[in-house]
Amino acid sequence: MAKSFIFIVSIAAFSMAPAGIAFAAASFDGNAPIYLVVGGIAAGIGCLLFGLVLIGRGRRSRRIGRESGQWPVTDGTILTATVAKSSGGENRLYHVPRVTYSYAVGSREYVGNIIFPGIEQFGLGSNFQAHARADRYPVGNIVTVHYDPGDPTVAVLEPTEIGGARNIFGGAILLLLGVSAFALTVVFGMD
Repeated sequence: MAKSFIFIVSIAAFSMAPAGIAFAAASFDGNAPIYLVVGGIAAGIGCLLFGLVLIGRGRRSRRIGRESGQWPVTDGTILTATVAKSSGGENRLYHVPRVTYSYAVGSREYVGNIIFPGIEQFGLGSNFQAHARADRYPVGNIVTVHYDPGDPTVAVLEPTEIGGARNIFGGAILLLLGVSAFALTVVFGMD
């Protein structure tokens, strides 16, 4: 996973180098509308930043999913179990099981809400699947909670994940779009 992240960032960096050289060697075209230059730069920065956020989120989700099976466990108590609807755009509706639970590590009490990483972002495709997942955790039941020994505030009920690769792929596309926005700004905004 780390190798693919380094590869994606390397491609983005090498893609930006020619645009940076062209930017340094050119001067602004007096006839270029300023809104195109500013808009291109803003779009490039926005895509780059959002791409990095998505890649970071995807890497964190995959790390938690991979490591949580080895984390220490403790008993927890289910506080709530519901299903929420989340819109995915273009009339797509996701059903997200939401479970909160309390657990103790040492003498400290914590409240967690992650069944497994990614489910809160991507949900499940059908209402039936979401209710079936939430029904696994009736209020008041004692459950096994996997918690991060380095940060006990991070805990999961199931040591797996979904959507990490989608976030990384989407972030990589946004990085490339950001680089493209900068390159187009250089091409159309300079002499």
